[in-house]
Amino acid sequence: MGKFLKVMAVACMSMAVLTGCGNKEEDAASGDTIKIGVNYEQTGGVAQYGIAHIQGLEMAAEEINANGGILGKQIELEILDNKSELPEVSSVAQKLAKDNVVAILGPATSGNTKQAFATAEETKIPTISASATDDATTLKADGSVTPYGFKTCYSDSFQGKVLANFADTKGFKNVLVLYDASSDYGKGLNKAFTEAYKGKVAGDEAFQNTDTDYNMYLTKYKDAGVDAIAILGYYEQAGLIVKQAREMGIDAAILGPDGLDDVRFNELVGEENLNDIYFTTHFTTVGNDPVVSKFIEDFKAKYDGATPGAFHALGYDEMYFLADAIERAGEATPEKIKEALENTESFGKVTGTFSMGADHVAKKSVKVVELQGGKQVNAETVDPE
Repeated sequence: MGKFLKVMAVACMSMAVLTGCGNKEEDAASGDTIKIGVNYEQTGGVAQYGIAHIQGLEMAAEEINANGGILGKQIELEILDNKSELPEVSSVAQKLAKDNVVAILGPATSGNTKQAFATAEETKIPTISASATDDATTLKADGSVTPYGFKTCYSDSFQGKVLANFADTKGFKNVLVLYDASSDYGKGLNKAFTEAYKGKVAGDEAFQNTDTDYNMYLTKYKDAGVDAIAILGYYEQAGLIVKQAREMGIDAAILGPDGLDDVRFNELVGEENLNDIYFTTHFTTVGNDPVVSKFIEDFKAKYDGATPGAFHALGYDEMYFLADAIERAGEATPEKIKEALENTESFGKVTGTFSMGADHVAKKSVKVVELQGGKQVNAETVDPE
């Protein structure tokens, strides 16, 4: 974890409020503030994702407040740590509801978000995740849409299909698939990729997120004429797989999902091995979009020169998305905000433009980024179907 993340992690351990603590018994939209809850992973196994989201959304909230706030009122954030644990996700959501927040941002992962959305149905507080890509996140057990849960990212079925189509377009005829069987994320991506890919699947191998040695899989397929290896999981395992593959002399291209878009992936692999790597993501620093350029410049100024990644950008847009909905609602009450979120059309910021679908999933494009020498050198945008 970089220095600026460590500092932010410590800062985020306790409740962070941009405009003062206020009286918890007061209505969330009373006085000069609108209280918004934040339920993210700040410690535990996936803390890096939650911390990044918080950095992005705090930056957005500060900008919104500096420009007059929402409905003439200042944003007040109550930030709590769900510790990357399902029971804590519910506990935090319940506490924020009792503290009269009008909406909740987070969590980051699909499993935690499902838990948060289930709790949101009980508390009737609209809850937004910016990165829960599992297709089933916004669906209840009976297949109906969870009424108070929304996500501002695309789903795994879409990014898995995009990755498969990209492999076909690049001319990869023989792909080894390694997927994380310990997560819905990995299993969902594997299903989408293997169903859409038109070439030969050299092997479809499952690994666990506790594995650290992948030489067994790599040795098995080293001489199989593989054009590319699709690693469908998070950066922790993908980084080790790529490093071990390169050390074995395997120079096949690497394909991956948004879980690879983290600076720690680069650190695990090593710059000398970060070539011919392609992954789907929500945000890229490649290009000359003035809105994105301004975001990058401002982020660097705020966070000691650090370059923002996808999860920072997702948190940033998530905050602006909620602010936009509250403005359109005309009042900061949970039910009116819920209606405005459902009726979102063509909202756009640094991760792209989207409308909210009837399934409470953003209809949004996917970006496929190319790494050479550890740097993003190219990015293609694939629009939703």
